[in-house]
Amino acid sequence: MVRIDGGRRDRPCLLIGNKADLDDSRAVEFELAARWSDLWNIEYIETSAKTRLNVDKVVPVLTTF
Repeated sequence: MVRIDGGRRDRPCLLIGNKADLDDSRAVEFELAARWSDLWNIEYIETSAKTRLNVDKVVPVLTTF
């Protein structure tokens, strides 16, 4: 992963898994995405626009810098 902001830590960086409501047809397993986020030292959040799962958690983080 390459941070395009020069590696600044004062800006939000999230790994977002979309379409969490489609668990049966996932392209990336939760455990793998969680390991990536640990490796990159960023937060991982699974979301669903359809059910609005965690949408309320993502938007504030991405809009407050």
